[in-house]
Amino acid sequence: MALGSIDPGSLLPIDEAQRRQARLFAETRAAIGDLVAERLRRLPEQQRIPLVDGREVLMVHGSPADGHREISHEMSDDEVLELLDDDPADIIVCGSTHVPFQRTVEEYHIVNVGSVGAAPEGRIAHYTVLTPRMSGADILQDWVSYGDPETS
Repeated sequence: MALGSIDPGSLLPIDEAQRRQARLFAETRAAIGDLVAERLRRLPEQQRIPLVDGREVLMVHGSPADGHREISHEMSDDEVLELLDDDPADIIVCGSTHVPFQRTVEEYHIVNVGSVGAAPEGRIAHYTVLTPRMSGADILQDWVSYGDPETS
């Protein structure tokens, strides 16, 4: 969503790492173009998907309670429950931390999909595949590495 809502020219990096990230952000924003950026800006904050077994998937960036407050693998169960809001789904798919994980808190299954372009491990792309079944869902999480564009 940041690609659609943040002007790359408004970024004010304070060190080399932030300058590199700002440069990558600007390059990515230029590569996707205005039309795709506008579509990203218009995406809903949450997306609910019913499953065939009657359960529901809720996709958010940060958490159901606040799209900017992330669910981390390091949080306690109570901290996670606080971020599920008062209308959570059975499976909550989130991101923001860039660290993939799955965990169950009470009756809720939380899945963080990780990151494609900003994985903490470096040049890897995480991915998650959720396959609905007649009773539940299979969730596969994995990653692939990709080369350094400066040496490729």
